[in-house]
Amino acid sequence: MSLAVDSAVPRFYRPRTPETSLFFKVVTGHFDGFERAYPALFQARYGFWRPVIRRAVDKFLKCGDLKEGFARVRCPDCGHELFVAYSCRQRACCPSCGQKRALMLAQRLSGDSLAPVPHRQWVFTLPKRLRIYFRYDRRLLGKLCRAAYETVNGAMAFQAGDGMVVPGMVAAIQTFGDLVNWHPHIHVRIIIQSPEELPDSNPPKRIMLTMFINLYILMLTMFIEIINKRRCKNGLSFRVL
Repeated sequence: MSLAVDSAVPRFYRPRTPETSLFFKVVTGHFDGFERAYPALFQARYGFWRPVIRRAVDKFLKCGDLKEGFARVRCPDCGHELFVAYSCRQRACCPSCGQKRALMLAQRLSGDSLAPVPHRQWVFTLPKRLRIYFRYDRRLLGKLCRAAYETVNGAMAFQAGDGMVVPGMVAAIQTFGDLVNWHPHIHVRIIIQSPEELPDSNPPKRIMLTMFINLYILMLTMFIEIINKRRCKNGLSFRVL
């Protein structure tokens, strides 16, 4: 495949050498042993081995390797050619692709999505007793985002006194804490005022308290649904109401 490069924009390409990084060497040297030992040493505490882990690591090991595929780039003016290795385009496993995706997302949000009004970052966390269920069922993380948005939507409507208020929010799921422990939570970037409102954009404490109480109630409802589903699978006839 041949790609034409726009000569009006100065460009350069620095080929990566991922195999020289310490992280790459650790993965190639120890990951297979870690996978074999996981059921006996870690499964009881951290849950079953998820197949997506092996797939993500295999993609990372192929990232930036010319033997795994490349694009041929040719300058239409000078005729210079070079090969650009394909990347894995993953978020968390590959440091290079993850950083690129983070920068591209930030550029897209600041240029196309975020309005030129004040924003705030809020963090939604879960009670420790509920976090374990999100480890074993990652689909609940999507419901967690929905619960967070519904909470923000209700709190903003209450503050504005208008049920038609629709706040803008960007949410990012994070599943680990500062100690690399299992800690599912959500970072949100939210519009907290319109250009016509006063500069003091911090919501009242009662609004914040209402938001967290509503979020807790929503999470408790999800928790009860999980219990009911598991009891039904075990053949029990009663339900938690």
